[in-house]
Amino acid sequence: MLKNIDVSATSVDYYVFLIDSNGALSQNFDFGDIYFGQLREIEAFLVNNSPQKFNFRAKFLTGIQTTGEEIPNLQTPNELGQEQIQRIMTCSPAEGIIDSYAQVHL
Repeated sequence: MLKNIDVSATSVDYYVFLIDSNGALSQNFDFGDIYFGQLREIEAFLVNNSPQKFNFRAKFLTGIQTTGEEIPNLQTPNELGQEQIQRIMTCSPAEGIIDSYAQVHL
């Protein structure tokens, strides 16, 4: 007697990611041309696709961006302080806890 056992499974990658207002996965948001005095707002959602909660915090880093294997352009403490004082971009909420299988409107 030969019996067959069929096994099917779904593999899911768990991670936290950003989606835009259309539900598309996004790593970059294009604000377009903005002139002095204008405001521009982009809606996004932080999605937690994992079975555990995570703490999150929005950071705006301009001096530590690298591409490939370049040496990072690090900021001095003075430059970092000036950047934080003169911040022109905000994210609300800037920090918090995102529950498992949930999303936060940013």
